[in-house]
Amino acid sequence: MLGWSVGFMSPKEDAQKNPTYREVCKGSTTHVEVLSLRFNSNVVQYEELVKFFFTFHDPTTFNK
Repeated sequence: MLGWSVGFMSPKEDAQKNPTYREVCKGSTTHVEVLSLRFNSNVVQYEELVKFFFTFHDPTTFNK
């Protein structure tokens, strides 16, 4: 992996700036947690990363 960062984003321009992780988890903001990932496709394929991600992330559960 070449790099990664985690943060929060909201579709609303007037959303709270820099919410805490706990605030986002409680649902008191309009934010969601996001991940930006840079990888070398010569080392690992995108499909492999997606399969790995969905081994521990279930989008059908509450709060995804």
